[in-house]
Amino acid sequence: SALTVGFGGSVGLEGPTVATGAAIGSNIGREFRLSYKQIILLLGCACAGAMASIFKAPIAAIVFALEVIMLDLTLASLVPLLVASVTAALTSYLFMGQNVLYAVAIQESFIMKHVPYYIILGIFAGFMSVYFTRVYMFVTGIFERIKSIWFRLLIGGFALGVLVFFIPSLYGEGYEEINHALNGNYTYLFDQFLYEGYRDSVFVLLIILFFLLALKVVATSITFGAGGIGGIFAPSLFVGVNLGLFVAKVMQVLGIDVPEGNFALVGMAGLIAGVIHAPLTAIFLIAEITGGYELFFPLMLAATIAYGTTRYFVKNSVYTVQLAKRGELMTHHKDRNILLMMKVSELIETNFKT
Repeated sequence: SALTVGFGGSVGLEGPTVATGAAIGSNIGREFRLSYKQIILLLGCACAGAMASIFKAPIAAIVFALEVIMLDLTLASLVPLLVASVTAALTSYLFMGQNVLYAVAIQESFIMKHVPYYIILGIFAGFMSVYFTRVYMFVTGIFERIKSIWFRLLIGGFALGVLVFFIPSLYGEGYEEINHALNGNYTYLFDQFLYEGYRDSVFVLLIILFFLLALKVVATSITFGAGGIGGIFAPSLFVGVNLGLFVAKVMQVLGIDVPEGNFALVGMAGLIAGVIHAPLTAIFLIAEITGGYELFFPLMLAATIAYGTTRYFVKNSVYTVQLAKRGELMTHHKDRNILLMMKVSELIETNFKT
């Protein structure tokens, strides 16, 4: 994953870190001959630890483990999750300091009259999440039909190179660009850009943002399809922050005064909620990694609406859609899981003479 991102792959480093943590938890469980439920708990603890250390967000990490990874919540499982998350966060503080991942100065506190605009942002985030999921499945499906891994790599590398040539912001994971957008600074869109002379034009800015949103999803899908290893968190945050900036800019053009930085921050929560189908994780993660607790209400509003909009059109997240296709997706519905694990062919009696 470090090589994929380092050479310009349009993905993040969080997903592989969580997967590596899960693999460690699984191996420890098998080595000590633990039961199925204990191994699941270890997977949850490992994922929570990875999330807490990457984002320095121990609360969001626990919520992520419960919402996305674990299927059954008991008090006995909550204590190990707390220990794992706090330990990982403290370790991250020890090596990397206590600063937040995205330093955001909240320019304007939450105002009641902005509620309708945050609702609109949540709806847009939901539709963007649907677009993200469907494009991801479509592009990776095309690459799966290409049998040669070298041909797949060649096509993916060339396509990604063309996209990055026209829109340099698509290069890599985009954390620096996210920080700029959160502070209302969109000059990164024109850096080393063919149309740098149009830096002061609002309409050119909106056109670039539109194509950036549309093509970031394509670039991420191409990176995965061509064989790159990475995570979906960073692209979701990148698309979310630019979507928030885009919506705020459109509203300002229409004469509605809204804070760009706040919309960019709330947009990230909307995309995480929609793409990963984890609204609670989105709310706590964005609040923790930015220190934006003053915007907790807009975060809740946008994340909930984005999640609801996405679920109406797409039943599975990018994490679970492949499992659902293979019929291996476990749910939080216990009875359904039991039925899912039963194979009818094994239940039918065939050992009799006819």
